[in-house]
Amino acid sequence: MSEWICFPDDFEIMLYNRENDKRYERDVRVFSMYRRAGLTPAVLFQKKFTLTRTNTVKILYDGNICVRLDDGQYIYGFDGTLNIPAGEHSLYIALLCDDGRLPCIYVEGEELHSDGSWTCTDGVNIQSPVGTTGLTDPAVSPNAYALPVRPHGCTARDAGGQTLYDCGEELVAYLRFTGVKGKGKLSVYYGESEEEALDPEECETLDVLSAEGESELVTPIAKGFRYFTVGAEGVSFEGPEVLEEYVPHAQRTRFHSEDALLNRIWDISMHTMDLTTRLFFLDGVKRDRWVWGGDAYQSILMNRFGFFDTETAKRTLVGLLGVGKYGFRQHINNINSYSLLVLIAVEEFYDQTGDEAFLRRIWPRAGALAQFCISRLDKDGFMVGYPEDWVFVDWSDTNPSAGALSYNQMLLCAALRSMGRLAGVLGEREEAKKYEALSARLYENIQKKLWSEEAGCYIYSLVGGKPNRTVMRQPNLMAVLFGIATPHQQRLILQNVLLNDAIPDTKTPYMMFFELAALASAGEKALVYERMTEYWGGMAKEGVSTFWELYDPAERGAEKYAMYGRKYGKSLCHAWGATPLYIIGGYLAGLGVRQGKVIVRPEQIACMPDFELEAPAVRGSIRVCKRGGEYTVEAIGEGVTVEIPAAVAVNGAPCRAGQRVEVAPGNSLRIALEDRREYEREDLHRVLRQQQV
Repeated sequence: MSEWICFPDDFEIMLYNRENDKRYERDVRVFSMYRRAGLTPAVLFQKKFTLTRTNTVKILYDGNICVRLDDGQYIYGFDGTLNIPAGEHSLYIALLCDDGRLPCIYVEGEELHSDGSWTCTDGVNIQSPVGTTGLTDPAVSPNAYALPVRPHGCTARDAGGQTLYDCGEELVAYLRFTGVKGKGKLSVYYGESEEEALDPEECETLDVLSAEGESELVTPIAKGFRYFTVGAEGVSFEGPEVLEEYVPHAQRTRFHSEDALLNRIWDISMHTMDLTTRLFFLDGVKRDRWVWGGDAYQSILMNRFGFFDTETAKRTLVGLLGVGKYGFRQHINNINSYSLLVLIAVEEFYDQTGDEAFLRRIWPRAGALAQFCISRLDKDGFMVGYPEDWVFVDWSDTNPSAGALSYNQMLLCAALRSMGRLAGVLGEREEAKKYEALSARLYENIQKKLWSEEAGCYIYSLVGGKPNRTVMRQPNLMAVLFGIATPHQQRLILQNVLLNDAIPDTKTPYMMFFELAALASAGEKALVYERMTEYWGGMAKEGVSTFWELYDPAERGAEKYAMYGRKYGKSLCHAWGATPLYIIGGYLAGLGVRQGKVIVRPEQIACMPDFELEAPAVRGSIRVCKRGGEYTVEAIGEGVTVEIPAAVAVNGAPCRAGQRVEVAPGNSLRIALEDRREYEREDLHRVLRQQQV
């Protein structure tokens, strides 16, 4: 089958640049000012092939075209069709788009198709595989590509003299007004809350549509909202119709538990993840609508328990790293920690999918970003902020940004380890050694200069070589989460920081994501369950349809929608609000992943109700069912590895702690954690008998 092809990565970069231009604050288009990668304007596509008979080949394209067959001349008067006789041939198609469009072609013959087997060049005498788009409709060029839409219902009611339209849930949609009569304008005021939609002077987003005799008006871009009101001046209309923009991905994850609140938390998280998954993983759908590196890292983790939308994940990584084609001069989103999280995200995606081809494709850009980070380290190998950097940790005035922050050194050490491991996967031995040496030196300096045995935690920073001994959660939870802290240090950090109410709390679900993951990694899964259900359950009980950027249960009325000095500045549908997907799936249900292989680590957790979770894998899915102290792990279409947590009964027979059991596709494994003590004794006697023999 044929598909549209282009220069490698340019399709994703084009869409990425467009996505970062869709943010509006009222009538102001707030486009991102991050450095952008441009499109390759002139591309030569080539293909060698053999035909068994004469083919009539149709060539569709965007741009100016030159076509040459074999070693002949360019084809004059080219009308889009070639008759190519049987035999061996070479086809050369040169395209130029000097108007900002993407040069792309679609070739269709009986035996010749445009696909990933073609090569291309941008003028350098090096051929590389083309970029594929996955778009197979010859009538829809990549330059015209947009997400599909479908009708979505809404209700109307009177609200103090205004007609308030309610879509019943948060969504991303266009509005179409039919039966328009008159000359004037329609003003649409959107809101994630009723209060916002009913406040035309303060609502965050709006559209003003001019009517000059048209019978139909459509809003220019899809907006994120649940409610809206319409002001008409000199115009009447019959509509409005809501046209929901959606991503055509199937929901491959199913979760149900004995706790209705936990089910509600899961469902709201899934809807939040669905909406913030557009062509890229976005932070939110109402306000920013940008691709942020830190948010994208979390979305890639959560995506494994959402829709496992690997195409959106790849598109997001290509977009974020796209400027690497010119070499990096600034951090991702200008935030140094976000550069590091993007590098770690590349490893995470490889572990989820085992996709070595994509890893090889993205590696030069990831390497360029890593090299940029390394070039800005101080004499101790620590990352420090430059004047042009946004040295961001968390939304809190108590997080100063001067000096070498422990928080960033933990992420840097993790990122260097990721790069070293991935270099090894690709056979880049010298690169692997370089990253391993850098991470080892950094780790040594972290332990020597940032660890305080007296305080039992990592200090906040070094400023001019002098320690800032402030104790904060953020650097310490990162040390636990990314394995920087030793088991001894983990125990002290838990006691002195993470379980210490005197230490300032993390401020938003963004950092709560990391904190809950760190606590779970340190074995505090019962506490994680309690905190998750308290915080996200509090939002769920308020009747939200998506989870928020920030939630404070003490806030009441319209004040709870305020943020950034604006009355409705808070995003009520934010990617990191979907945190429970990853916490439930990755930690409470125990589904890990390594090089595309799912690893289940079942564990009996206090307060965790009985549940059943089916989560996607590369070639199938994995089902985990908990009933009391018994876990059943089922491999559907793909094998799974189960790590036995303690001496337990497996399929009715004793099994030692730490053992790995492979479950073949179509099979299942029963683990009786409730009989743990009995089998610990049996296992001990068995070991003693073996020693006597």
